[in-house]
Amino acid sequence: MTLRLFYAAELFRLARDMGVALSAEGGRLRCESAAPLTPELIATLKTWKEPLLAYLSDSNLSAQCVSAPPEDALDLRQERAAILEHDGGLTRNEAERKAGLK
Repeated sequence: MTLRLFYAAELFRLARDMGVALSAEGGRLRCESAAPLTPELIATLKTWKEPLLAYLSDSNLSAQCVSAPPEDALDLRQERAAILEHDGGLTRNEAERKAGLK
């Protein structure tokens, strides 16, 4: 994982901890939150939009899994499925399929 993707993953987790669900849809970064986003968070998300989209993309996950040992690749796919289910609102079955576990 490149440093930019690492920071994007950390930002994704930070946003989730703040109650903000991030997802990628058609090349766009989507944010869902019960509370309004702060101007600082909006600016940060705009700055990190491309790395966040790369982190959330299926092609990036596949590239990471190809270069990782099999047990790490499985962990990456399971983590992605959990994110898609918890933050993306997908069913577990759909999240696992999208993460390449099925």
